[in-house]
Amino acid sequence: NNDSFPNIGVEGQPGLNYSWTPETGLTNPDAANPILELENNTSEEQIYTYTLSVGNGTCSTQNSLDVTINPGPQVDFTYSPNPVTTDAPTVNFYNQTDGSNNFEWLIDSMSVSQQANFIYEFPQGIEGDYLVELVAEDPETGCIQSTNQLVEVKGELQVYVPNAFTPDGDGINDLFAPVVRNHREGVFEFKIFNRQGELVFQSTSPDQKWDGSEPAGEYFVKDGVYVWMLNVGDQYNSATQVYRGSVT
Repeated sequence: NNDSFPNIGVEGQPGLNYSWTPETGLTNPDAANPILELENNTSEEQIYTYTLSVGNGTCSTQNSLDVTINPGPQVDFTYSPNPVTTDAPTVNFYNQTDGSNNFEWLIDSMSVSQQANFIYEFPQGIEGDYLVELVAEDPETGCIQSTNQLVEVKGELQVYVPNAFTPDGDGINDLFAPVVRNHREGVFEFKIFNRQGELVFQSTSPDQKWDGSEPAGEYFVKDGVYVWMLNVGDQYNSATQVYRGSVT
């Protein structure tokens, strides 16, 4: 287990010299019982052979031992849907772990399940980041390994379009534009037409607002009802939503 490094060897005696080969991973290759610090960076079990030579200046002897480094369970998981949104906060967590059947799931350090797979519902309508951790124990060695992922609950696409405005220059309700949240940057097209179907305004950003002027920008259009059309992309998927309505 990489989390606890053992001492190997024998209890040292006065007047004796100790020497280990190879020196790989040993804190002190000239100690009788050095600490062995070997980290397994692969998913495979690894075996190392160490030889200890002991002498008093006249006689010497040696012996060997095998050290097995067990990587423990290979812990992994996925979840669906991904991304998670505030309007669909129920998430399926799928265990991808090899080498264990003893699990614990934690969300923000709180234990929520000991099943292999489980379903969890995050708070509906609330955006936030949640640290999800899966802990697995090797049934043979007791070695514990874990992994975690940050699950972000993201807000859904929201669109609000007023149905009237008064571009009279009094500083109140003089501009008209959709109010959007969680839209995909670069996927925004807003058009306004008069009753004859003529385009009087268009924009490619929510920050561009109509002040009621003609396309040339010199005069105000006549009072009345105008039709608008909005194409906007969802920030968290490839979908493009189309909205239509009118404004007075």
